[in-house]
Amino acid sequence: MSRFFLRSAKLISNNVMAIPRESFATDAVKHPVKAAAKTEASERWYAILRSAGASSTACTQDQATKADEATDALNSWKTVHDFFKKYAQCDDGGIAEGVSDRVVTLLAKDWAHIAVLQKLTDADQDFRGFVLRHIDMTANYYDVERIHVLARHSCPKNARRICKDIKAQIDGLDREVALFHKIEKLTQQEVDASAQKAEAGDKESAYLLYYYYSGFGDNNVHDANKSMKFLTLAANNNHAAAQIDMARRCLYNKQFDKAEEWALKAKKNECKSEMTAECGTGLFLRKIQKIKKEANQ
Repeated sequence: MSRFFLRSAKLISNNVMAIPRESFATDAVKHPVKAAAKTEASERWYAILRSAGASSTACTQDQATKADEATDALNSWKTVHDFFKKYAQCDDGGIAEGVSDRVVTLLAKDWAHIAVLQKLTDADQDFRGFVLRHIDMTANYYDVERIHVLARHSCPKNARRICKDIKAQIDGLDREVALFHKIEKLTQQEVDASAQKAEAGDKESAYLLYYYYSGFGDNNVHDANKSMKFLTLAANNNHAAAQIDMARRCLYNKQFDKAEEWALKAKKNECKSEMTAECGTGLFLRKIQKIKKEANQ
């Protein structure tokens, strides 16, 4: 794992400010990804990201209040699983951040019980996606670093599947941060050159510009038409992460058939990304199919 989590003074210029620390042993500071004010573009962006994991059942105000209070009691994998079964529909905003904090803390401080998590996630694949999704950039990034080391070097034999998934999730986080850094440094000349490559079929250039025109970067450029254009180019050229992003957008807009089509393509392309943790195991595809079935009833 690279040290973007540890060295970055700035991750996504209009949304994320990281606090660099020199010592791994220093008391960790939470990564305030969502604490900063968001632009209209990023509000929609986060809604799209969350839509993949959200339950199709609405969260009532009473449930939201109880879920918020319940996050403080998430001190074991059993309590996290119970929370998931009861309040999955409320997994958003401050509640989701609270869950992320507890999930990452459990992984970092209670690794001795990782086999318990393996057993629970083997029996409940949706719960596996829930846990992985909460290893995110809102979490304590020193704990995330520790978890990555544990998953790589201290995984018991009876927890290898979940360790592999955890490592892949954190690797994906690192790739996303690297992408944001690259976007921040783009000059207009580089943007123009990337556009030419994207038009010629370069899927990585297309995906880069999709992010760029979604409002990330020092210039805070937001052009919805160009963002969608380059996302479509990347997806059509078999960029797996772009395909899953297309699926998320279709799901967000209740275009269930198209969402299922894109998710299937992404799964076949072995999609691996922080934003697509569920894709590799088919969880995201099953989630779409479940929502689609419920919507048609």
